[in-house]
Amino acid sequence: MPVSRKDLGSAGALVLDLSGGLSTMLTELPRGARLLLADVVKRTPQTLEADLLQGKLPPKGKANFVLALDILEQVEKPGRFLRALRAYDLPALITYHALEDTEALDREALGWRNHLTRAQLLQGLAAVGFRATP
Repeated sequence: MPVSRKDLGSAGALVLDLSGGLSTMLTELPRGARLLLADVVKRTPQTLEADLLQGKLPPKGKANFVLALDILEQVEKPGRFLRALRAYDLPALITYHALEDTEALDREALGWRNHLTRAQLLQGLAAVGFRATP
């Protein structure tokens, strides 16, 4: 399902991007929204450094929306990551490439540690209190 600017918060929103690296979402934010990047290394002076792959997320600060795009495949313990994400108590846009959707890919060669089916992912999200809208 495509994501609209409306889904990414409103003008004036502070969006915390846990996806690591330089965000491709910068151009998709509503005018006036700001992006706060988090990564496992401090890529810019403004980047929040955190051990994301171990599920240790940075403080949310004044963020009112969170992105977790294409990172859940790589975290060591998805449950720990999802619990930390849920503790923010913020709307979140989370992506994950489910096992049944990626049968032709070598997930391990891509560095993906997790091999969850869609049902397992939805169960994990529900277990920590997320209401998922696939």
